Amino acid sequence: MRKTGSASILFWVMVLLLSAVPFPVVSWGSEVPVNLQKSLFKKMGFILFDDREKAPNFSIPDLSGKTVSLSDYRGRLVLLNFWATWCVPCRKEIPTLNVLSQKMSGMPFVLASIAMDHNIGRIHAFMKKVPIDYLVLTGRNGKVDDRYFGLGLPQTYLIDPDGYLIGKASGPRNWESPEALKLMGSLLPKATEKSIPSTPRETIQ
Repeated sequence: MRKTGSASILFWVMVLLLSAVPFPVVSWGSEVPVNLQKSLFKKMGFILFDDREKAPNFSIPDLSGKTVSLSDYRGRLVLLNFWATWCVPCRKEIPTLNVLSQKMSGMPFVLASIAMDHNIGRIHAFMKKVPIDYLVLTGRNGKVDDRYFGLGLPQTYLIDPDGYLIGKASGPRNWESPEALKLMGSLLPKATEKSIPSTPRETIQ
């Protein structure tokens, strides 16, 4: 009985010691444990890519006609958002994307949106009514790999600083939520030390 009791005590001592060891973080995470990061992905509705796959590159014009390539943003976390002016859910999430862009300012992060309207003039007119504070590219006036397109808009992809696909979210999200800000911060390059200010929880109506 004494041996059993000693073994039991030793077991629980080891459990306590192991519980004090922090969880490892993923490749680009700076402080967030893996289990918490997975929870954030789930809360934000991201489907993670099983295989380490390069995000298909593209070279397409912005609203001024300047050609922009996805590969221009190596070394930065990229949130790539496909949308259209006629898409009601897209319009509802734009204000939250504006907040996310502002919160991530000065960090190795790029929020790039690809408008799928055929008429560029319509995009310009729309942005006079609904300001967009982040990069807007024109998907219909350049070649974008078909692998990006799913059913419906918006479609959003996370791409790591090495250019690999992390995950995909279909449908609108509240990008200014504490979960979104925490997730973005956990995926920044480890050298990033600046914290991301949080905002009160709001939901997209």
